Amino acid sequence: MNQQLIFNDDFSFCVEQRCWCFSAQLEGAKIWLFCSRETDRRSEPDDECKLDYEWQAEEWLSQHDVADDGKIYLSN
Repeated sequence: MNQQLIFNDDFSFCVEQRCWCFSAQLEGAKIWLFCSRETDRRSEPDDECKLDYEWQAEEWLSQHDVADDGKIYLSN
């Protein structure tokens, strides 16, 4: 587990982006992760889906730097 990356349990639906999002702490800075998978705003992603997003975020971060705005857009 990457101790420099800590996921927060704060999934919420972002109306502006029309997708679920959650935050994390990366080396002390708060970042936002937006999940672009087709989602239904009425049903929060289940635990398995959340873990998939977290895994995808870790993979993405192993290959990229976070933009200055602190936002990461994940796709399926």
